[in-house]
Amino acid sequence: MNNILIYDIETDGLAIDKSKMIFFGAYSYVDNKYYYLNAMIKSEHDKIQELIQNHNVLIGFNNINFDKPIIENTGIAWNTGGYKHNLDLLQILKLKGRAQIMATPTGEMLSNSIENYRLSTIGEALQFEVAKGEIDYNIFKQKSFKANELQEIYNYLYADIKLTKDLWEYVFDYFECFKDYVSYKDYNNFKHINTSTGSFTYHAICYLTNKPVQWSDIKEQTINDGGSVMDPTTDYAEDVVCFDFSSLYPMIFIQNNLFSSDCKCCKKSDQFKGNDLFELRGSYCKKKQGVIEKTLIGLYLQRKKYKAVNDPRQYAIKIMINSLYGITGSSIFTTIYNTYVSGDCTTIGRACIGKAIDIFNDNGFEVIYSDTDSCFVKLNNKPKKEAQKVADSIANTLQDDMTFPFDEFDFNIDGHYKRIRLVSKKRYYYITEDDEFKIKGLAPIRADCTRCTREVFDIIKPELIAAEKMVLSEEHIQSILYDLISEDITIASQQFNIKKSIDDYANTTGLHAQISQEFGEGTHILIKNFKLGRVGKDKKYCTPDQARMFLSIDDLDLSKSLNELQPFMEVKE
Repeated sequence: MNNILIYDIETDGLAIDKSKMIFFGAYSYVDNKYYYLNAMIKSEHDKIQELIQNHNVLIGFNNINFDKPIIENTGIAWNTGGYKHNLDLLQILKLKGRAQIMATPTGEMLSNSIENYRLSTIGEALQFEVAKGEIDYNIFKQKSFKANELQEIYNYLYADIKLTKDLWEYVFDYFECFKDYVSYKDYNNFKHINTSTGSFTYHAICYLTNKPVQWSDIKEQTINDGGSVMDPTTDYAEDVVCFDFSSLYPMIFIQNNLFSSDCKCCKKSDQFKGNDLFELRGSYCKKKQGVIEKTLIGLYLQRKKYKAVNDPRQYAIKIMINSLYGITGSSIFTTIYNTYVSGDCTTIGRACIGKAIDIFNDNGFEVIYSDTDSCFVKLNNKPKKEAQKVADSIANTLQDDMTFPFDEFDFNIDGHYKRIRLVSKKRYYYITEDDEFKIKGLAPIRADCTRCTREVFDIIKPELIAAEKMVLSEEHIQSILYDLISEDITIASQQFNIKKSIDDYANTTGLHAQISQEFGEGTHILIKNFKLGRVGKDKKYCTPDQARMFLSIDDLDLSKSLNELQPFMEVKE
């Protein structure tokens, strides 16, 4: 990690084609030194050019789409001094999905711990010591700077660079355990870090099976009816156990040899095409397991060993195993692609869940909901151990229809809920055996949840736990919402990040263009309402100060918050 440059720039605007670089900041791992260069001084350009030239790994945050093109617009060449690795931590975490599989120090996935992908928000979630500073961005529009202003800018630059450096080191350390599953060349090209989870899995499977990494630009239509998700049979239940097929789709790949359709040992007419439980569109070898299936078995067993000793490589294997299904349906991944594999996998998965539901219900239990690889089973006053015995029999029965049964295939308890409220498919909340309140798929845990909803939910959460069927009256929840807004109308606000001037919008009638025209570039806090504001059409947007002076609660558009809170409201007969 020696030839790396962490860098950041400050500009006089946000429009890439018009903004000028005012300051360039960097940290070099070559000399362990911070740099702060005034780009308004032409002689400093040579120093910036030298820093770029002397490093072959250039890392920033939102740098590929912002910093890099503005630096190049300044006349500074990029690919001098050999090939450059350009790593954008924002793209790695957000676009390539690494935030969904990278845990914070508290153990929660980063994507679930942040409301947005700002560097400061990420740094706070990862508990970095340095916080992003505050500065009036108008300072960068000045023609010259006093000594105290320069110091303020350097302090601000330092915080940005230090945060980016800390983030890079956290990402690098976290994903270092992935290196064992890619080639040495791919490791040096940061394929274990700078790829989506699907792309990493593809590189890894090809490397472990000694197959070529090949890509296709041709997108084929894959036939796939998807997983089985059952509508809840009730909206409320008590004493419910969730049974889960561990790694269902990988187990289906393994036990049905789904990567073996091109085997040379048997004719197509002799291959496995399904049975009475499920009928497959493709056909697969039933004489010997394929190399990918055997590799999956090895990975699964290796993960068990790693998990037992808390070896971080268990996480890399988990990602590979769980991401494999997602790439089997994409013709981009040529080496492992087959038109029917992903669809046949979900066909078998739906059959497994359907059989499980029938057997549970036949044995005096009640499946009130199911989702892809799990069944929510109401115990009906029966002991949990008896339900587990039935689940074990389900797994054994299903293996009778598999070509290559694998001993690790199981159907075990994933959670026991004292009480559960089922809103709709993939949306529910419950109380665990340990009296923890948990939510799945509902607004309070979503990044785009309104501030109003979050604050109301914090108040009603204890009341929901105490309520007979875990719901409250609509009038009660609305009154809490209105009381909060009466105290502070700004909790009804929304934040807009405007990155372009009005001249850069092709369509000047859109909401963001209107905000840019009225308020300019930057971050703006606005309140949606029916009455006041020069932004908006049927619905208006005004500033918090305007709302305080001229609007009442009845003037506000609270439809989004009320919709988010609806699942916690008692349904009127």
